[in-house]
Amino acid sequence: MPRINFYLKDYKLRSGEQSIFAQMTYRGVVVRVHSQLAVPAKYWDSKKQCVKTSHPQGKLLNEALRMIETMLGEVFIDFVTKGILVPAREEFLAEFERRTQPKDDLNKIFEQFVKDRRPHVSLRAAQIYQNAWKHYVAYCKRASTPLSFSAVTEDSYNGFVAYLAELGQLNNTIGMQTKQLKTFFAWCERHGHHVPGAKFWKKPKENVEIITLTDEEVTRIEALKLSGTRERVRLQFLVECYSGLRWSDVVKVDAQNLNADEIVITTRRTRDLVHVPVTAPLRAALKALQGDESRTMSPQKLTMR
Repeated sequence: MPRINFYLKDYKLRSGEQSIFAQMTYRGVVVRVHSQLAVPAKYWDSKKQCVKTSHPQGKLLNEALRMIETMLGEVFIDFVTKGILVPAREEFLAEFERRTQPKDDLNKIFEQFVKDRRPHVSLRAAQIYQNAWKHYVAYCKRASTPLSFSAVTEDSYNGFVAYLAELGQLNNTIGMQTKQLKTFFAWCERHGHHVPGAKFWKKPKENVEIITLTDEEVTRIEALKLSGTRERVRLQFLVECYSGLRWSDVVKVDAQNLNADEIVITTRRTRDLVHVPVTAPLRAALKALQGDESRTMSPQKLTMR
């Protein structure tokens, strides 16, 4: 016989309440469903797995939990009646969701997600979310895939990635859009929606070929005789070669983190504290760039001036 338990999820909602989940276990399969209910932790009785009677709506909430328990049992019995003694987790969840949840309007849910995220992200980030969603809706329409949580699967992920590739998008752009949608699906899970295939949504793996300059190539760059903007670009590039730092870190090098022997700096991207030995060529290049206003501009922007 299946075993059903109720518990509070550790994650706190903005209201300070914690969501109540039901967990059903049968023959090694574990199924978790959101009850769509939430209470402050002080009102939850973990031993009896119910809402304490001191809660103003305790009786009604516990009745709702018993209804969920009954529904879980009925879904299991129906599978057994059909000869499926151990229903797969995703099949069980899909059937339970079909019986208990009204049809979701994902567009409205997405609008709420953006509204919720807007105070914490830049306008540009909000636009990236919108763009990713626009492409996903277009993909679902073309693939005749319903715009629903139950349709968020590994197959829809693979199809969406292939769709973006057909549009001519590069791997980095595709990865950014799948990442934004994964963030949305994770938000939905935290707010009580079951997204069965959210775990499959991730940045596509990419084989990266690392190309390094040879000593001879660096020597040829050092020997170049340039002037104006091109000379500044040459010096900037050499600083990156000598230090191994990204340009976003090079522009932060100043008297505070540059001493006689090394550069000590916390990198912007990885937040690692690194120690870079200061060689004579590196010191000379940094000195040549000192006081140059264009030093804070990337080589790419400089070449466009």
